[in-house]
Amino acid sequence: FACPYRKYDPRKYCVQNWRPCALTPLENVARVKAHLYRHHRIFQCKRCKHLFLNQSVLDEHILALEGCIPNRINLAEGVTAEIEKKLRSRKKTYPYQTEADRWEEIYRMLFSTPIIPSPFFEPVEESVSQLSDSTKLAEFEEYTQNELPRLFWAALEEVVTKEMQPVEERLRTQLMDMIQNCQHQV
Repeated sequence: FACPYRKYDPRKYCVQNWRPCALTPLENVARVKAHLYRHHRIFQCKRCKHLFLNQSVLDEHILALEGCIPNRINLAEGVTAEIEKKLRSRKKTYPYQTEADRWEEIYRMLFSTPIIPSPFFEPVEESVSQLSDSTKLAEFEEYTQNELPRLFWAALEEVVTKEMQPVEERLRTQLMDMIQNCQHQV
């Protein structure tokens, strides 16, 4: 079987960025679930949408005396605690459910798309050396256009939350540093 995230977005979950997703065939649904827990588990605050390193840091954030600022940005892509709880359920939807049916059920749980791809692993046919420079540049531009605003707004929100005092001048210089840091991350 294939990683559902690889099937959902092969360009994002490519060999260069997500080797386990692109190169590893998973022999059954149990291995697919283990892969999802290991490589796609995220710890995101439901209120501010900030991502945390692990559950304990998220719990500390949730229990902090100063509440976080609500954010309407969509959830990040990944397996949340709620999805993990559903995945850990061993209950079959119906009797005689095949492994392929179970994989498709996982895919529906992760993504709200009407089209379900084949659950089976397909060998990688991508190679960085085969891509032209213009294709690489176009892909980088697309990636930057998607990731830079998200990273910038997350960094901006974090700074604004920490610096709710009158710090207009400091905030201006931090904005420039944040933009440069986000560019380096992308």
